[in-house]
Amino acid sequence: MTAWLNGRVTDAEKIVVSAASHTVGRGSALFEVMDIIKTDQGPALFRATAHIKRLVSSAEIMHMPLPMSEQELVAGMKDVARACGYERGAIKVLAYYANPEFGIIPKDKTVDVAAFVYSLDESIGVSYEQCIEPVTAGISSILKLSDRAFNPHAKVAGHYVNAFHATWEAREKGYAQPILLDHRGIVTEGALCSLFMIKDGKLITSKTDEVLLGITRDCVIKVAAEIGVPCEQAEYTPDELMAADEAFVSGSIIRIQPLKSIDGRTIGNGGTGPVTRRLSDVMEVVYCGRDERFTGWIEPL
Repeated sequence: MTAWLNGRVTDAEKIVVSAASHTVGRGSALFEVMDIIKTDQGPALFRATAHIKRLVSSAEIMHMPLPMSEQELVAGMKDVARACGYERGAIKVLAYYANPEFGIIPKDKTVDVAAFVYSLDESIGVSYEQCIEPVTAGISSILKLSDRAFNPHAKVAGHYVNAFHATWEAREKGYAQPILLDHRGIVTEGALCSLFMIKDGKLITSKTDEVLLGITRDCVIKVAAEIGVPCEQAEYTPDELMAADEAFVSGSIIRIQPLKSIDGRTIGNGGTGPVTRRLSDVMEVVYCGRDERFTGWIEPL
């Protein structure tokens, strides 16, 4: 597997982390996942700068001193994307403490940054066409971590034990996607994705207080504004969600994935609704680099 470590392209097997490290024992790694996309002008990264900005922000929240600048990190992601030779794929970049560490606050502040490149099949396990087909979802009994416990805007590996349990439960119940609620019973997001519903032509998604500031979420909101679909960030309940005309989740690799049912209750027509289809169609054009309104999101290699 093609990889990158602290500024140099390398092989993944050469990247070594101690099992006694703070990152392994405390879950303190930070990470981002970004798309390698195929455009008319050749392979590119999609919103790599936005992903790296969020990584830097997460590092500030976690008091982790990154060993290089934002600009150097973006350049590094382009280097490793070029080295892999994929037209479509994904990069997972991590910042972590690699050395042995016992205490809750590491004495050794050395932070490494590594990136690993995955083909599209390796990252999602199915074809992209299968990935965007409507899927089932269920309301999870696993609650979203409270923003009173930790800042939800930091993408920290340890937080994703929450997502692991919610996804495991959903699969056991036969659902593809879990939907997490907060401690008040308000809908927040999916385990690994942002959540949207459409009611009477309006796009509705959760407020930012308790959810990750998703890069694709931001894309959907901005695309909706450009094509005249009103969008509101609001609190809503599971009952309101299940009464929606359409619903979908969004994420870096899946982009937009419609939900055909929630807890066995059909959403809308049980397929891809008209507003979801419209947003998906525009997003596909955006990802090809053909929409002049959003060419700044395309970062050529």
